[in-house]
Amino acid sequence: MAEMGEDVLDHAYLSELTEWVGAATLTDLAAKAPESFGVESDAMRAAWQQGDATELRAASHRLKGMASSLACCRLAQLCQFAQHDPARAMIDRDLGARLDRELAAALDALSVRFGLR
Repeated sequence: MAEMGEDVLDHAYLSELTEWVGAATLTDLAAKAPESFGVESDAMRAAWQQGDATELRAASHRLKGMASSLACCRLAQLCQFAQHDPARAMIDRDLGARLDRELAAALDALSVRFGLR
């Protein structure tokens, strides 16, 4: 699990991504992140609350991919935990709060990095 002192974004990876796909493409993806991350985090939260490990694994996988695509390393690590150990994630009473914190931190960092405010 990521330490809270770790960067929210992997800035080195974002620089590489910018070279590969261009700043405009990444800015567009970052602008869409609140909606796309929100859909999957809601699905994760609902699955966790309903005790549905299969859906928790699937939603975590989808959000992990989205977060990784934008170098949101702490959010991706949290999702990886839920994806790879849904049974443990299901009993984690703080999972919803941690998801909220990491999601907010990732979206804020993307907003700052891409000038979306």
